[in-house]
Amino acid sequence: MLHLKRSDWRLDWHIAKLQLGLGLPMALQYSITAIGTIMVQSA
Repeated sequence: MLHLKRSDWRLDWHIAKLQLGLGLPMALQYSITAIGTIMVQSA
């Protein structure tokens, strides 16, 4: 049913930029939350 072509394996920089634009702030927020949780648990 699915037939991959050579063009399917190319990196689309526009989509990658959009995903990084969303992913990096989310990762930073999660990291800050996790560090805060560790600090609360250690106290």
